[in-house]
Amino acid sequence: MKTLFKILIPAVVIGFVFSCRKPKKYSDIPEIHYKSFYLRDTNDQLNNVKMGTLTFSFIDGDGDIGLRQGDTFPPYDSSKYNLFTTLFQKTDSGFEEIHLDNPNYRLPYIDVSEGQNKTVKGDIKIDFTYNYPLKYHTIKYKFYIMDRAFHKSNTDSTGEIVLKPD
Repeated sequence: MKTLFKILIPAVVIGFVFSCRKPKKYSDIPEIHYKSFYLRDTNDQLNNVKMGTLTFSFIDGDGDIGLRQGDTFPPYDSSKYNLFTTLFQKTDSGFEEIHLDNPNYRLPYIDVSEGQNKTVKGDIKIDFTYNYPLKYHTIKYKFYIMDRAFHKSNTDSTGEIVLKPD
């Protein structure tokens, strides 16, 4: 019985000490970090295509990431998107921006209504489709997110992505 108390008392004290730590406070401005870009051949309903998946991590201290489907009225009517991407193609002189009609995406609403700590973090994966014939040899993306309070995250970028190997 004494041996049980010798083990149980320190375990309870250690558990109590670690349970009383305050959660780390993160900024209300979202922070993102590029993780990977995975390129693969696949099929859509009609053609062979290349599919690319961008993966990046995010953290937001007040958890206001994403938009609800109905968030199209003020103040969200001016920006119906919250993930903004810019595509660049490699040229002899460096990378040049490719102007696309709509390079932006809508991240879904994340509900963090329970508890005191509203911090939300995780990974986001976005798919890009490249139809044949491929227009570009080597590309890269720059991207950032914006939360519901219109806080703009840092901008991050992929490395070089080779669509057409030599």
